[in-house]
Parts: sequence; C-alpha cells; structure tokens
Amino acid sequence: MRSVFILYENSLFARGLEGLLRQEGIKVIGMAVNDKQALDQIKKFGPDLIIVEAKTGKCEPPIALCQFLIEEKPWRVLRLSLEDNAASLYTCRRWTANTAEELVTGIAGAICGSKQARKVVHA
Repeated sequence: MRSVFILYENSLFARGLEGLLRQEGIKVIGMAVNDKQALDQIKKFGPDLIIVEAKTGKCEPPIALCQFLIEEKPWRVLRLSLEDNAASLYTCRRWTANTAEELVTGIAGAICGSKQARKVVHA
C-alpha cells in the first residue's frame, strides 16, 4: 500500500486531503503541524511521499525537512499551494561521483528525468 505523510498549516485542508487519499487506497501514516513533529514521525514511519502544504509567502518545503530527507534516504516531497492551486514535486536521488565522468553521467540522468517529468505534466 502506498503511504503519505501530511505536513500542514490548515487542519481543515489536511483532514479533507486525508479523506480523499484514503478513498483512493492511499494510507495516511501521519500528519503534523510543525517541522519537529513531522521529522520525528517521518523517521518512525518512512512514508513513500511527504505532502507539504505551502506556507503563505514561502516557495520551498521547510529546510529542516529537506535536510533530513537528503541525509536519510532518497525522498519525494509534494508541495501544495492553496494560494494558486499549484503542486510541485521535489525529488532527491543521491549518488557518489568519484570521477568527472560519473558526475556528468549523474547530471545527464537528472536532466533526462526532468524532461520526462515535464512530458507527463504537460501531456
């Protein structure tokens, strides 16, 4: 079963989203209103996706959340903005580049992944 964690500011939004996801067979394994609570629960449950309600006037997921995810495992964060109805997917794939060739190969892979994502979004 697919699992998500919701980091929210608006509890009505979070509860509504939880209901919609459950109807689709997606398990909501936790919800939190602040970064600290979220990090503790994410470490414990390891969701497939973290949904972050966009904070008013901010563009990125909370820095503490991103830092944890980069250090712990590959991650996926979906940022939802209630102000403009936009959704942004942040992903991280970590690799070690010991040579210039490995670095270029990793960069090329990231570029190809980005193009594929754009094709899906705009299709």
